[in-house]
Amino acid sequence: MEISDTPDVVDLLDKVLNIAIKITESKYGYIYRYDEQKRQFILNTWSKDVHADCKVVKRQTTYDLDKTGCWGEVVRQGTPFLLNDYSSKNEFVKGIPKGHIEIKKILAIPVSSNNEIAATIGVANKDFDYDEGDIRQLTLLMNATWKIVEQKDYEEKLVIAKEKAEGSDRLKSAFLSNISHEIRTPLNGLLGFSRLLSDDRYDEIDKYKFLQNINQSGERLTQTIDAMIDMSIIDANLIEINLSIISVHDLLNALTAIFKPEAEKKGLEFICTNTEDVKIQVDEYKLKTVLSNLIQNSLKFTEKGKLELGFNSYEDSNEFFVYDTGIGVPMTQQAKIFNLFEQVENDYTRNFQGIGLGLSIAKAYVEAMGGGMSMESVESDPESGVSGWSIFKVAIKNHIKIEAV
Repeated sequence: MEISDTPDVVDLLDKVLNIAIKITESKYGYIYRYDEQKRQFILNTWSKDVHADCKVVKRQTTYDLDKTGCWGEVVRQGTPFLLNDYSSKNEFVKGIPKGHIEIKKILAIPVSSNNEIAATIGVANKDFDYDEGDIRQLTLLMNATWKIVEQKDYEEKLVIAKEKAEGSDRLKSAFLSNISHEIRTPLNGLLGFSRLLSDDRYDEIDKYKFLQNINQSGERLTQTIDAMIDMSIIDANLIEINLSIISVHDLLNALTAIFKPEAEKKGLEFICTNTEDVKIQVDEYKLKTVLSNLIQNSLKFTEKGKLELGFNSYEDSNEFFVYDTGIGVPMTQQAKIFNLFEQVENDYTRNFQGIGLGLSIAKAYVEAMGGGMSMESVESDPESGVSGWSIFKVAIKNHIKIEAV
């Protein structure tokens, strides 16, 4: 069971360590949590005398089990470890770093949870030898303490889970309300303008405009349904990756052909930066969906200036990016901009069409392809004259192979 570093847990273990030092009449003490999977110790606390006496410049807070000295024996042997003669002649002693406190005697106890070692407590430099009595006292103290630690951790996680559930329910309720609007609006457009086509009071010019509105409403409805299907696949953890070798040059040119006319219609400059033509192995449909979502997002929030679509290749990754000179993203929103359903409660985007799924879908697809997404942004501020901008980066790593064309 992984224990969180909540203030209550840290404070409790600090107090318990002080008790352990007193009841064993030791000078120093420590408590480390232990990660069985990583075979690694994570420091919880040292006694305050260690801070005062230890002169090691670079003090570590994590230690790999395989690199520890005698104090790691408590995990390697799985039993209390007692050493009353800490000298270079002892087989378990591997020496100590320069400036470290002088160790004369040491006692360490394992703390078990669900048949795994969850932590260790150690004390050092008692004036007399450590004995079985010290082992019993430390064992009883830590067994009782760890039950409290697990209970506190469990309660903390329940609170967090409750808050997340409530937040998720609130977002989903708002999402359902928003999705209803996003479906009804284009559907009403389709039905309404379809009826007007059969009305003889309108001439051919009017009916052509009606057909344009029907087409726009149909595209908007299709986009909404596609986003809902993508969301369902992601939510059910059913994303499948179908790799193929594609040309970056062809992909970016195809996206430019689709979105450049829309950008120019808004008076925006659309730039495609593609200085080198390479081939990459990737899921073409998902990558195209990701970049399309990013471009559509930039078009939605950019009223003047430009959009730039580009690609950079590095030794261990391929990076696509979409840059815009739009309104930017407030600092308060940047941490949650990729969260599912987040737009629906966001005043910042309420004046724009959309169901708030595009960036979430993009992030899920990128991660399924072994990559990651990031963004940087500055919010526009007309009063101070600050111009807004955003850049979204898509890095696809590991399994991608770059070949010169």
